Amino acid sequence: MQIDLILIDAALNLRASAPMAWEQFVRAVDLHAARLAADLVKADLSRLQVGQGQAQSMRQFADALARAPAIKEQLMKKSPT
Repeated sequence: MQIDLILIDAALNLRASAPMAWEQFVRAVDLHAARLAADLVKADLSRLQVGQGQAQSMRQFADALARAPAIKEQLMKKSPT
């Protein structure tokens, strides 16, 4: 749980210090996640399972970046003080 807060805090600090760059980064990660998912349509069957795992991981990462403030709030509610 502590490492989650450290990562979220770092992401939110970057977001606060360079908002435009942060938005560009989040958009780029989102586009990359979409491309990985789209590439699965033409993936070789032997690489399909690995590709699905990569696409799912990248989508989860992109979603977490976009939801960083809400995730921090949830973690703070669960965290013992």
